Amino acid sequence: MSTFQMRLASLNHEGLNIPKISADYMCRYAGGLNGKHFKTIAQVMPFVVHGLVPKTVLNAWSVIGELVVLLWHTEIPSIPEYTVRSLGTAATF
Repeated sequence: MSTFQMRLASLNHEGLNIPKISADYMCRYAGGLNGKHFKTIAQVMPFVVHGLVPKTVLNAWSVIGELVVLLWHTEIPSIPEYTVRSLGTAATF
């Protein structure tokens, strides 16, 4: 766990559209994190656990990270445009 925490703390979060990663907090409260914490962990986990877990687990985290980026939007400037591109048709709100 100390290796995981050290790696998590050393990551550069710039370019990820997330706040600064608080490795101490995330490791201390691992069982009680919220959605924004999961989004952060899902995106960086492949880099943090590389060499610590079997390749199948690393691959699973890579897929989860890609999926989270596709599904989780912190801001949608134009809902109609987003729904057209996401769903293929315009939704009425």
